[in-house]
Amino acid sequence: MLNKLRNDIAHNKLVRLVLVIITLAFVFWGMGLSGLSFNKNYAIKVGEAEVTPTEFHRAYQLAKQQISQQFQGQELSPELMKLFGVEKQITQELTSQALLEAYAKDENIQISNKTVFELIKNEKAFQKDGKFDKETYKAVLAQAQLTALEYEATLVKNIQANIIAIMFNQAIVVSDDELEMQVKHAQERRDADILTIKATDLAGLPKPTDEELEAIYNKQIDNFKIAEKRSFKLLVVSKDALAKEQTVTAEEIKQYFEEHSEEFFTKPEFKVQQILVKDKETADKVLALADLSENFNKYVTEYSTDKVSKVKNGDMGWLTGDIFGAEFENAINSAKKGDVAHSAIKSVFGYHIFKLNEIKESKLKSFDEVKDKIKADLIANKAEEALDEKINTTLDMVSAGEKLDNIAKELGFKLQNFTDAKANGPQDYIKDVFETALDEVSQPIELDFGSTGFVQVTDIKDESVKPLEKVKGLLTTTFEQEKTAELLQAKADEVLAAIQENKLSFKDAVKQFKLSAPIKSVVSIARIGDQKKEVSADVAKNMFETATNTVVNKTLHTENDILIVKVLGSYQEEISDANKEKLRQALVMQKTNDLYYSFVDALRKEHKVKVNQALIDQIIKQN
Repeated sequence: MLNKLRNDIAHNKLVRLVLVIITLAFVFWGMGLSGLSFNKNYAIKVGEAEVTPTEFHRAYQLAKQQISQQFQGQELSPELMKLFGVEKQITQELTSQALLEAYAKDENIQISNKTVFELIKNEKAFQKDGKFDKETYKAVLAQAQLTALEYEATLVKNIQANIIAIMFNQAIVVSDDELEMQVKHAQERRDADILTIKATDLAGLPKPTDEELEAIYNKQIDNFKIAEKRSFKLLVVSKDALAKEQTVTAEEIKQYFEEHSEEFFTKPEFKVQQILVKDKETADKVLALADLSENFNKYVTEYSTDKVSKVKNGDMGWLTGDIFGAEFENAINSAKKGDVAHSAIKSVFGYHIFKLNEIKESKLKSFDEVKDKIKADLIANKAEEALDEKINTTLDMVSAGEKLDNIAKELGFKLQNFTDAKANGPQDYIKDVFETALDEVSQPIELDFGSTGFVQVTDIKDESVKPLEKVKGLLTTTFEQEKTAELLQAKADEVLAAIQENKLSFKDAVKQFKLSAPIKSVVSIARIGDQKKEVSADVAKNMFETATNTVVNKTLHTENDILIVKVLGSYQEEISDANKEKLRQALVMQKTNDLYYSFVDALRKEHKVKVNQALIDQIIKQN
């Protein structure tokens, strides 16, 4: 099966020539993993393709956030997430992605440097004043705990996935017969008469007994619970606020510069050329050339697959040693001017052979260049020290039994007051509030970068339940709704039985059962129903499952009424060419999805999938 699918999609030359331009909003793949420790460096592995702990963690976090939003921001436990099947779904989806990545490697679907760099250049997160800025790029990646190679590898995966998607689309053909069958299906229409049984057709409702109301009350007791509420005070000790109080003299700035001059040297820069080849065998062959250093330009033309640098004799401009990761940095630092690095460096693009042409040595920056940064750093350090001092003062006063009013007065900070907060409140620290005893001051709470908070619970309103007498009106309404539905269904069943068994016409049924709504005739109903004619998709489905001149063999429901439907005629209605094209596109989408899932299933049988369940359990436990 897999060979057939490969023939269908894998060797489509037209697709291989398509330049895939996709929009990739920059995502902080590494955020939220600080402090996590893993024994293995993959969550899922298929051949050489891996799903990293970072990628699994991020997918789990996104799913958790989306589900939490549906529950008004309620905190979701790992047990509840497991009940929803989130872990299983994420594992399946990321396994599919790894299988596609392995397939891309097997089929040698390569992405050029030019395509990757074009995406990076156009990403707004890496731009300054509307243009790509290398320093901004490096800074954003550093903040996200990524190297350039890691991020570019992620881009390559995304582009490969898009190419495979195009391959699927190109492989799909919708035949005339398939389209014609779909057109006939869409053209078919039904006419019907509809008998409506309404609540007003009932003779009257009995009054609920006390026992019946109590039964409803006990059944719906959770609806009448009043959640625990807490009032509390919040003290925020902020590094930013403390920074505004700090001062630094010119002498301090100068002294720091003189005593820490090693911090202010520029990084050495290297002017390099490269030859990029696709495999290690070719790399070893090029490195073995006796005249490689002397005739590097010649061998760039002969061997390099990188079109961007090839036209410039492999020139990559001035680079710092850390831009391509530790392996490049070690290789370039060990080379001398005019030398070719002893070994090729592997990346997602292939194997890089570098020649070092020039070196800009590290040099000490001038005082004027760095004085503003020194001042900002000294203020930040003083603010950090002040923050630690304030926190320690607070902890000492808490240990001595002081409350937040006195502590805030001592520190010179204002308290924030909150009344009747619920456990699912919007505050990030609300969990700490509900874990703190009445009139106690909490342990320090990390609010955000540079801010620490303390809460003191001032009042607790325990969870309670509204008494039956308070909700008696609501219970009576519920009884009436349930009783109405019960009696209405019984009447509808009686009417349907009379029509089917006694061959009663709709007209006679209206008279005999004193129905208030007139018989409704609808024409030209499609399989999807007709909103304007108040025919739902479910009613239409039952109409098309019933022969003409026949009553549907069950009652059907709207929001308030019950329907009895008799199908009259069936015929074909013309549809426009534009609608035919929409049907064709829908078929393409359906067949593409079917092919995708078949293809992934076939890949799953061909490749060994390793799931690092212990690591996944650890990720979920620490979320």
